[in-house]
Amino acid sequence: MVVQESGIKKACTKVLDKSSHKIRNFIENIELMISLKPNSNKKHKKLSGSVFLPYPPKTSLRICILADEKHASDSKSLGIYYLTIDKIKKLKGQKKLIKKLVKRFEKFLASDTIIKLIPRYLGPELTKYGKFPTAISHSDNLKNQIKKSLNEKKISFKKDFNSGIIVGNIKMAENEVIENFKIVCSFILTLLSKKINMVKTIVLKRTMGAPIRIK
Repeated sequence: MVVQESGIKKACTKVLDKSSHKIRNFIENIELMISLKPNSNKKHKKLSGSVFLPYPPKTSLRICILADEKHASDSKSLGIYYLTIDKIKKLKGQKKLIKKLVKRFEKFLASDTIIKLIPRYLGPELTKYGKFPTAISHSDNLKNQIKKSLNEKKISFKKDFNSGIIVGNIKMAENEVIENFKIVCSFILTLLSKKINMVKTIVLKRTMGAPIRIK
């Protein structure tokens, strides 16, 4: 573990303490922010991956389905925004439209039958913003796959050696936030080949709260 479990519990208790935070008219997220030492590995920007959390940090997301014919029909039935391969092809080279699309949605899912075509038509923007689509198949119904996707978090360290991951929200139980926190830390250790000394700082923060340094 990157930090002591007692330190994780103390930070989560503090970040969820209602008496020390102003009540907002929206649900604040709880973000885990990690900084790596700049001289520890020149290849930080290549450290990325996806981890599935036991408790979804958000119960809903703005999702876009990059769909083949079957998933387009399913998306329409569920009332979920989708783009067919024909519409995706029309976006090729339209940098402003692609950027607008990427910023509009929090998560993208793509039919496994067309996912390899996505970079060709939408370029690197999805990857740049950490939103490269998660593959969906026909072996499970779309509604279930969307629900499962809420538990997936993508982690990527940028050129400035920092990464932020939402591990919960203030409506969640403390034990749920703690468990998500621990899963993310374990995954990051795997990315770093278990080199704990590469971690510079670990901070936990709610949207409108002060950062709580853990390491």
